[in-house]
Amino acid sequence: MQRAKGRVLTQVDWQDHPSGPAQPSGRTPAKVVAAIRRTRRQLQRHDALGEHGAAAIRRQLLAEGVPAPSERTIARWLVRTGLSGRERWRRPPPPKGWYLAAVAAGHAEVDSCDVVEGLCLRGRRRVEVLNTLSLWGRTATSTVDEAISTPDVIASLQARWQLHGRPHFLQCDNDTIFTGAHAQRPRLPWQPPRREPREARIVMLRRLDAAGALTLCAQRLRVAARWAHRLVRCELDVRCQRVRIYGLRRRDPLHQPLLADRALRIVLVPWHRPPS
Repeated sequence: MQRAKGRVLTQVDWQDHPSGPAQPSGRTPAKVVAAIRRTRRQLQRHDALGEHGAAAIRRQLLAEGVPAPSERTIARWLVRTGLSGRERWRRPPPPKGWYLAAVAAGHAEVDSCDVVEGLCLRGRRRVEVLNTLSLWGRTATSTVDEAISTPDVIASLQARWQLHGRPHFLQCDNDTIFTGAHAQRPRLPWQPPRREPREARIVMLRRLDAAGALTLCAQRLRVAARWAHRLVRCELDVRCQRVRIYGLRRRDPLHQPLLADRALRIVLVPWHRPPS
């Protein structure tokens, strides 16, 4: 009756309304919350001792004649309003393939290859699984064997690329199955490959050390001290025997400055023996 009084029935809001008051009786008034935020910023800037916690805020409010709540309530409002200083800022993630401009723009495809070890199947011994997943096409292939070796990887990739087409990039980790032995001295005397590689560019993602340097192909390179402990993308040109190093930041994925252009002796060991 009170809602419809003096109004046309078609303009009356007939939806159910909460039975309680619009604001709970125990809730801190908005004016007090605003005073807490104002006092917090004021103490941070002008307090001689640097005290700006809940206790200091309550003392200041009481000195100004403001009805201050308890310290615990003030601390809760600092957390709710983002003024506690303990908040963890979650920035949006970078786009897929952000470390390669062509992949991030959708102009190039990349296949991610990885090996899962230590799996146990019923009725079989421990097995390993080679998984390959494309970024944009979302096609996946898996190869299961008791032990995945480099010939298994080559055969799996060849069968996959014959079915789905060869991507622009192949992404893998530093497993010896993909990169070869990590020892400085090879087990057998190295011989140069009998044919030139089809692709002369190799991309590696690395992180600089405290001095802003990295070790690449058993050679230490000084890159940039200002980029210490940060990610970089190393583009190795096999034919020119040089490496171009770009800075990477997840916070700003579009900003990838060129940090260094260095000469680098690059020796490619064939993945498998080429046909004679």
